[in-house]
Amino acid sequence: AGLSPIERKDCKVLMLFVEELSYSEVLFGVQFGRNLMQHLHAHLKACFVRSIDIALFERDTLVLLVYDRQDYEREDLEHVLHPRLQMDDSLHVIDLLGCLVRMSDLPDKTPAQVLGIAKSTLEQAKHDNVDFGVFSSMQLQLHQSRYSLLKDLREAIPTEQFFIHIQPKIRLSDGALVGFEVLARWRHKDGDMIPPDQFVKMAETSGLIDRLDRRVTRLACRAQMILAEHNVRAPLSVNVSGIELSRPDFVENFTELLQTEKVLPKSLEIEVTETRLIEERKAALKHLKRFKELGVRVSIDDFGAGYSSLAYLSTLDTEVLKIDRQFITRMLETKEDRQVVKMIIDLGHTLGMEVLAEGIETQDQYDALLEMECDTGQGYFMAKPMPLEQVIEWCRSRKNGS
Repeated sequence: AGLSPIERKDCKVLMLFVEELSYSEVLFGVQFGRNLMQHLHAHLKACFVRSIDIALFERDTLVLLVYDRQDYEREDLEHVLHPRLQMDDSLHVIDLLGCLVRMSDLPDKTPAQVLGIAKSTLEQAKHDNVDFGVFSSMQLQLHQSRYSLLKDLREAIPTEQFFIHIQPKIRLSDGALVGFEVLARWRHKDGDMIPPDQFVKMAETSGLIDRLDRRVTRLACRAQMILAEHNVRAPLSVNVSGIELSRPDFVENFTELLQTEKVLPKSLEIEVTETRLIEERKAALKHLKRFKELGVRVSIDDFGAGYSSLAYLSTLDTEVLKIDRQFITRMLETKEDRQVVKMIIDLGHTLGMEVLAEGIETQDQYDALLEMECDTGQGYFMAKPMPLEQVIEWCRSRKNGS
């Protein structure tokens, strides 16, 4: 706060996190940690030509105010991020995570706000698995925009801003309807549609995904009841996040919602991505067994897009293997791409699973998948995701043969 406009123009905030400080203190004692921070303080003072101010922000995090005109890049700070400290006749190589915030990018921010932005930038570097991040004014705009959208998301989930579209799933051998996938949609209060990959990720990272999943599942249950009234009887599948799958009460909460909405378990199916199933495999195995007992089918979604593990795949009690759309898009380009799709289909069948192809957009793709004995599919070639009213009309027109 006491910086003059000229000093603020050139000043940089450098925030440094000492990796594994807690672990080192467990091994060598708290006093070792204190000595390390003292030696690190002296080392950092010597790293810069002009004098700097250093403060302890958190027990394992330092804040430096650097007063010079140099525009630091990652390579300029190698000796700062990986110092070699001589302590008690021993050489210790320390790894730091750091971030740089230019005060000139934040002319109107208070010291507390600047520190908050530096902390957020540091956390983003940790999340991105890099050892250094640089804040820019564009990032501030993105942060502010994301915060505003997150506030809107929290308010929108229980309202009619959130609704569902439904995409049919087709048996490739005869074109029969075998089910639907339920897809969440958000029409923002200003009228714009927010892409699912944007709001789903935001919900996952903000703790709102359970509310979003329950909202979509409830809408799916109600859609199922309306479809039954129109004599359309096929299961609806809902996507479930890995975060939800890791919770011990997930199955109980899911079945309780079905009971409240008076929908039979066999009327709804669950889709979980391959990556999430493997990441949460311990909890997943228990939940999958319970779902099988209840009659709820489970699909492995986006197979091949993550890190496939045949060892774990064979232990997962799931009924459907969904081939990720990227493989379907490429499969006619080369012989090798086609062989990959055939291999996935054969793998699914070997494990006793139904195999479904996502993203079928052409007759040639449909014919090739049928020739490779793929069981079912979905995509714009057969039917796009539609509002419930259009789905009912689509089913009626198929029944009438038009």
